Parts: sequence; structure tokens; C-alpha cells
Amino acid sequence: MSGLARAAAERGVLIFEQARIERVEFTEPLRLQIGGKSVGADHVIFATNSESLEMTRLAERAHPKLTMALATGPLPDEKLRALGMANGKPCYTTDLPYLWGRLVHQNRIIFGSGLVDVRDWRELTAIDVNSGRALELLDKLETRVRRLHPAMLDVQITHRWGGPILVTEDWRPVFEQHPKSANAVVMGGYSGHGVALSVYLGAWAAEVLLGRRALPIWKQT
Repeated sequence: MSGLARAAAERGVLIFEQARIERVEFTEPLRLQIGGKSVGADHVIFATNSESLEMTRLAERAHPKLTMALATGPLPDEKLRALGMANGKPCYTTDLPYLWGRLVHQNRIIFGSGLVDVRDWRELTAIDVNSGRALELLDKLETRVRRLHPAMLDVQITHRWGGPILVTEDWRPVFEQHPKSANAVVMGGYSGHGVALSVYLGAWAAEVLLGRRALPIWKQT
């Protein structure tokens, strides 16, 4: 049992880890079908983002993609100062596809850029980043990082990977009531900004389910 599950159990809360939800019945209470068993829930937050798009009713409103990233080895302080990243602030370029970067522990930097398109979100798990379009984009990303600044020419690249994201038609995040239940909230479609938005909106969603705060109303621009 993980630390999170143990803490939840001490408070009388059940957490089903590694449990695939096969179907949701929008009754009162909501019924989640998990491994042939039915689990009741007064409230549900759908936070599967780029997956389960039919269940969240986002299939026609957003596009799942695989975004590419890499991590460097530790950089000396003088290189970080030369890059303008010694203060720890994230950065991104203004050209497209834009390149983003952020400093992490041990003076390493994570950089990311590029998207692999898929026709169906189920294809995401089958992508091999060591071949095809994903490999092509990772090679381009590494070359771009090394050419970003003279300080990056000999930097060690320790990890390269891809991760799923969900891009909405209007680039606005989805944070709204599920169309089939007032007791279910759908979250996702962060369009590449999920590191910040998912944490912020997740705390907001908890307040919504507790009746302490209303859902947002996105303004049209």
C-alpha cells in the first residue's frame, strides 16, 4: 500500500490503485464498473486528460498528442548563468514549434518541443519513441537544444521521452460539469500547460465538490 493509500485508509477513505474503470453509470449515486465490480460514488472527477475521451465526452472537442522532451545532465553554475537560467525560472522561445525549458534538481534542465499526431487516443500507448516520427522529433529536439547556446554544445543528454497531452479546439482548458451528471466534473485539455494547470485546477475541483466554490466561466475573446 502506498503512503497516499495508507493515509486515506486511516481517514476512512478507500483508494483503488491500478484499477481500470471500464464504465460509468450516471445514476445516483454514480456507479463505477471496475474489474467486474460496481463501486458507488457521490461525486466523481474525470481527470484522465488525453485518454478515455468517450467517457468524458471530449472526443469531438480535443485532440490527443504525444509531446517530446529530454533531460540534461548536471550543468555547472557558470553555464546556467550564461543561459540566463540560474534564477530557476522556466523559459520558452517565441518561434514555432516553441521550445520550453525548466531547471530541475541537481542543476539539470528539461527541454521539450514537438508533437506526434494520433488518430485515436488509444494509439498513444503503442508509440515507440525509438522509431518513426517520435524518434525524428527527439533527434531534432536534441539538435535544437545543442544549438540554443554555445554553453549547450557539449551538454550531456541523459533521458529522452514522450508524454501524452490533450489540445482543445480553442486552447482553453476543460473544467466543467459532465453533461450527464451534476455530480461529476471533467478536467483536462491543458494544451501543454498541465504541470501548472492540473495542480491549480485540481485544488479548485476539490472545493467545487465540497460546495465551497463554483466552476469557472471562461470568457470568450
